[in-house]
Amino acid sequence: MEVTKIWPPPPGRLTADMDVLICEYFPEMANLVPWMPGDSEAALIVLLPQNEQYDVSALLANAPHAVLQPPFSDKILHTTVKVAWSQFRYERRLLDRVTKLDDNVRSLRDVERAKTIIMVEKNIDEDAAYRHLREKAMNSQLSVSTIASDIVQTSKRERRSV
Repeated sequence: MEVTKIWPPPPGRLTADMDVLICEYFPEMANLVPWMPGDSEAALIVLLPQNEQYDVSALLANAPHAVLQPPFSDKILHTTVKVAWSQFRYERRLLDRVTKLDDNVRSLRDVERAKTIIMVEKNIDEDAAYRHLREKAMNSQLSVSTIASDIVQTSKRERRSV
């Protein structure tokens, strides 16, 4: 582990070239963290003030992966870093799955639109349109969704030029 202490906070935002960011709580934290809350590029651990009040909503707005309040032991710090890193990785996996699901939905939408375009152009039924789409994909060694997306984009361009 390589630890870098950055104090006082730099003007603007921190860079996102770290795995874990441990930051003391202050109300304007969101202005310093190098990503939008919820789109973290590192595990964020917030050190809460020991004897002072803090704004829970401001804390939650930064979406930290863990919090620590002094005094804490080395063992607690070590455990908290592990938990935060684990939470961060889990969050990244979930976001990756959401992105893939969004891509799949977009692909299905394109396939349905492409089938409709083919049905109208060739005056054929839905099954025949899908077979045509699949054949075109196999012949060009591309995925059905790629071919469908091309057909949809071409159709949009043709409608704009008319």
